[in-house]
Amino acid sequence: METFAGGSAPPYKRKRVGDLEPSQEIASYSGRLDHRPSATLPGVSSLLTSLQVAVCFGVVGEVKGRCERPELLDLSKPVRVVLESSELFVLDGETNIKGHIASDYSFMLDNLIKSDLELHTTCSFDAEKQGKAASRKTGLLACKLDIAVYGPHAMLGEIREWFEGIEVYLQDPRICLRDAKYCNPQRLFPSSLDGCAMVSSVVSHASRRHIRLRDITDDDFLDKYLGSEIVLEETDQPSAVRTYLKRHQKQALTFMLRREKGWAFQGPQPDLWSIVDNANGRFYVNAISEAVTEDPPPQLYGGIIADPMGLGKTLTMIALAATDLLDKNPFDSYYESEKDDIEQTVDATLIIVPPPPHIIRNESSRMAKAICSLESTHRWAVTGTPIQNQLDDLATLLKFIGAYPYDKKSRFDSDISDYWKEGEDQQAATRLQRLSSCLLLRRPKATVQLPRRHDTEWPVEFTQAERVGYDQLKDRTAMAIDEALKQAHRVSRSGAYVNILQQIESLRLFCDLGLHYHSRHEDGSLASNTATPWAAIAQQAFNRSLEMGPILCSQCHSVIDSTQSLYDDPTTQRGAGASMDCGHSPPCPAAAVSTSISAMEDIPGEQTNSLALHQTELPSKVSALVADILAQPRDVKCVVFSAWRLTLNVAQAGLERAGIGCLRFDGKVAQKDRNGIIELFKTDPSRRVLLLTLSCGAVGNPTLEEQALGRIHRIGQEKEVTTIRFFIRGSFEEHVMDVQQSKKDLARIILSPHEGGATEDSLERLQKLRSLL
Repeated sequence: METFAGGSAPPYKRKRVGDLEPSQEIASYSGRLDHRPSATLPGVSSLLTSLQVAVCFGVVGEVKGRCERPELLDLSKPVRVVLESSELFVLDGETNIKGHIASDYSFMLDNLIKSDLELHTTCSFDAEKQGKAASRKTGLLACKLDIAVYGPHAMLGEIREWFEGIEVYLQDPRICLRDAKYCNPQRLFPSSLDGCAMVSSVVSHASRRHIRLRDITDDDFLDKYLGSEIVLEETDQPSAVRTYLKRHQKQALTFMLRREKGWAFQGPQPDLWSIVDNANGRFYVNAISEAVTEDPPPQLYGGIIADPMGLGKTLTMIALAATDLLDKNPFDSYYESEKDDIEQTVDATLIIVPPPPHIIRNESSRMAKAICSLESTHRWAVTGTPIQNQLDDLATLLKFIGAYPYDKKSRFDSDISDYWKEGEDQQAATRLQRLSSCLLLRRPKATVQLPRRHDTEWPVEFTQAERVGYDQLKDRTAMAIDEALKQAHRVSRSGAYVNILQQIESLRLFCDLGLHYHSRHEDGSLASNTATPWAAIAQQAFNRSLEMGPILCSQCHSVIDSTQSLYDDPTTQRGAGASMDCGHSPPCPAAAVSTSISAMEDIPGEQTNSLALHQTELPSKVSALVADILAQPRDVKCVVFSAWRLTLNVAQAGLERAGIGCLRFDGKVAQKDRNGIIELFKTDPSRRVLLLTLSCGAVGNPTLEEQALGRIHRIGQEKEVTTIRFFIRGSFEEHVMDVQQSKKDLARIILSPHEGGATEDSLERLQKLRSLL
């Protein structure tokens, strides 16, 4: 079996220090230092004749010490130090700042220093104690040293024996201060030096151990409750379609042609309606509710194609339309009717592609009403997300296709939705699965073999200064919410809700921009004192509310959600809302707001100075992004998503500073220019990064985020894809990610945010926001 550095555990009965829990590590380690081996570590000065033969043996970690506070250094990151003796160290370049090492380590360090091995040492300070006062007795900060040990490859045996003699086990390096081959004598590693990994590679791998693997089963709940398990035959490909249909597409064609024949009352496959004949006559039985009627149900010629993105739904629908052609011109009957002056129907297919996708779900919208009122024989709904925010999404699709009796929402609620609301989950799930098996076709993503996709979440640490600024914003927001909750009965009228939404946005922006967050305000303070026009405040509050969930119009009761803004043309201005009388005295301020993607990406008061970005330190999250892209091979293309153009401004500045070519694709790019940008990104090797905004945001809608990632993964992709979601550890956005994960549970999706047919009020949302702080 091939082994390598950093791989298998050492073949010893004792555990390595790294195998213990963090709380055990220090105690176990320091206890071993009292052991005194009979031999000391041999000198190696004569062997260090060439740096080419020097290798890294590993790191002596968690060495306790105390140090004077280095006022000008960022204590959230390890700093380099120099060992002056077994008891004293100084900061590299700052010899006046001294540190002291616990006496327990004197024997080991004295031998290491005298041996003339190369020692590269870093000092880390306890993150939880950085902001607190130093020890009252000594005035020193507690710290820990990591000592990387380098020496000739020929000394592997002696190094192993000596460290084992004092029962100390060398750890993997976490920082690369000097790159060399990593050959830990206490691990299994290749017999050849050439087979050993470099320290830089081990460090890179170790940093990624902290990355959390994302749950990429976003569609699993749809597959579970709506998935199709029936075995379908393949229908021959229509001669009019030249593109080769895959097996699953031919099977979908079979499903659609079968559905276009109407209810299969007595067919081989179960349908929504069946016939029972007995001595009392013929009866029609509903497979969902088991209700019985003597009247034949209205026919249904159609259904729902709900395969995930990438399975070729569009081509499948084209193939269905092509089967109607046969050898006859579909317009022949029309021309003949003109001659005879007799009114005839036209055998044609009408394809409706609303500018905002999946909008037909909004039952109250004028467009949905218009589409549902069209006269047609066969109706098909095509969507990869038949349930996006709530179960009512599916109910509206059933209304469109005319699936009696579930073309009436009240009947859909009574037979399915209400069971979930009453806690009868299993009964509701069984009924939903039975309904979908009759009318809906959905196959799992694995039906099509795609390159593997690795989804990860990468935590990023704030710098000390960033953490201070963020905590100030967080404390202010928490206080504002607490105060608003005390005046719950006046929340909607006091303007507190709008103010808090602005502060929540500030927290999210700070996670992206770090200290550059201040540059968007003229006065550089944490919050601008400049009066903001009410129209801008209204738009901002509307955007944030829409990100957290659908909004119910108080006039027409139609629902607006963020899916309606994703792919509009910025040259088309669309608005929502109108001036209205609220009935209050004095009246509440009102302003028209836009649902366009361009408006969703805007941030009032955006004043980022591009020149300053090039001359100052980048935010921590952007630094992590740039570092990761720099580490990729030059032929790897990267797509960077953000909810806001402002964030991409900072990211673009950081990428340009690093010499990385990039392109922008946001809501201000006109439709006519979008294909050109995508084509340039695909063909120009110097444009490695595409900066992209989507108004799905980082709050509340994991389905839309999955669509964005899925589109990159599925369309024309031939290589494996890795997605990295950078988030600030211990921040508001990390808590939001946990909420997003819970939203993948179907029960939560269908019950929220429209419990009982009404959206959450301001008070409920404030309580949720407070829990995230």
